[in-house]
Amino acid sequence: MYDIKKNFDRIKAFAKNILSTELPESENLLRQGPKPKFTDLDVITLALTGECLEINSENRLFKAINSDYPNSFPCILSRRQFNDRRKALIKLVDKVRVLLLRELDDGKNMFIVDATPIRICKLSRAKRCKFRAKANEIRPDAGYCATQKENYFGYKGNAICNTNGVVQVFELSPASVHDVNFLDNIGIVLQDCTLIGDKGYVSQTRKELFLKESNIDIQAEPRKNQKNKLPFKFKRIRKRIETLFSQLNDQFCLQKNFAKTHRGLWTRITTKLSACTLLQYFNKINNKPIGELKYALSKFNM
Repeated sequence: MYDIKKNFDRIKAFAKNILSTELPESENLLRQGPKPKFTDLDVITLALTGECLEINSENRLFKAINSDYPNSFPCILSRRQFNDRRKALIKLVDKVRVLLLRELDDGKNMFIVDATPIRICKLSRAKRCKFRAKANEIRPDAGYCATQKENYFGYKGNAICNTNGVVQVFELSPASVHDVNFLDNIGIVLQDCTLIGDKGYVSQTRKELFLKESNIDIQAEPRKNQKNKLPFKFKRIRKRIETLFSQLNDQFCLQKNFAKTHRGLWTRITTKLSACTLLQYFNKINNKPIGELKYALSKFNM
């Protein structure tokens, strides 16, 4: 296992620099009452450090800190306090990712869209599932994953990345909603670009509408029975988002769900995406291939 304390300090210095305009000198957000000794910046850093080191479980992370680093984190929170404060600070965690997007711009007006299942539980356990979502939050439901040919209960993660595999947009939708519906509001985020998708994004109506309103050219892989189809020349580029999903599943355990609420699930997903983008940035500034995330921390020199 990597040195948690060493990487915590490295990531904290970087996060402090990038969030300098968001956090006051105390490294805590403005709030009533005494300022905690384990600062808000420490909470953000610990969340990112755990994901970067492939420690998917908070229980495992805190056990490792308490047993191997008993004197390195003198003001460490309890696991419950850490989870509560991380949820409250999730916008700042995501801010790290958003601020890095400009640095990771590939200079091409070309993006890739795809969806991946976010499982809450197996479909057979759906009626007993105690996962909670508030009235204003998206509720999970039953869906079908055509790639893996299985039914599941949960959400669908809709992502847009650039040609280097850097996530630009990530949203959740009910598992039963068709992939193409995700595009309905995408004109707010993207303009004047090419958007590449698989067969699930074939829609002549949307293609014409987006081209007219936002100058977004949707290039979707044609279906086998589609009439008047043209050759699809973006197969290799489209594979990049599939590689990204594989990395999120294998290295960041996107499919392992320990959350019991929608807010908790979104907090975990956002932290994983921010950690992934952080490792991609470390590779870039060290002149390493952006997509080689497995050893990004070991090769990182600040």
